[in-house]
Amino acid sequence: MTEQYSPTPVDQKRGRRMFLFMFVLFFGPFLMAALAKNFGWFTNTDTVNYGTLVSPATQLTETQFKLQNKDGSITLRDKWSLLFFVPSECDQQCLKGVRELEAIHLLLNRDIQRVQLLAINNAGIDLGFYTKSLKAGAAVNELQGEFSQAQQALIGAYLIDPKGFLILAYPPNADGKKMQKDLKRLLKYSRIG
Repeated sequence: MTEQYSPTPVDQKRGRRMFLFMFVLFFGPFLMAALAKNFGWFTNTDTVNYGTLVSPATQLTETQFKLQNKDGSITLRDKWSLLFFVPSECDQQCLKGVRELEAIHLLLNRDIQRVQLLAINNAGIDLGFYTKSLKAGAAVNELQGEFSQAQQALIGAYLIDPKGFLILAYPPNADGKKMQKDLKRLLKYSRIG
């Protein structure tokens, strides 16, 4: 006949401690994650980008835009597009901003072919060699309508991805160096465009 084992009080305590330890070891991370999510621990509200993310995400229709003073058309697909709206009254500060955007485009170096610099030029001023100005017409009016639906004002600059989504919005007096950082970061990690 075999003897039955009966645990001593010390063995029972040790067994309970071991069970409790295993329970905490297994379920502790889940509990901590739930608490962190509910109480907002470890969340950083700061973003890395300088521009304001456009929300909700809006995809622009694939439209051919006529170029001003050139025969040809252009689309907001297949390349990153830095689109800016030139106000009807463009003063020296405004013109300086346009030149700064052109400098940003030139400083992209090997990625310059991946980005097109576009302007909706309501002022009728010469924007320079690197900027492609879009002719006012049905396509531009349609674009302005889509920006209104996306709750975006027709001022400042916008970054549009190669799939046609509005990504970032910049104010008219945006810091060019910070815009350039945004653009370089996107181009570095993006495989499209």
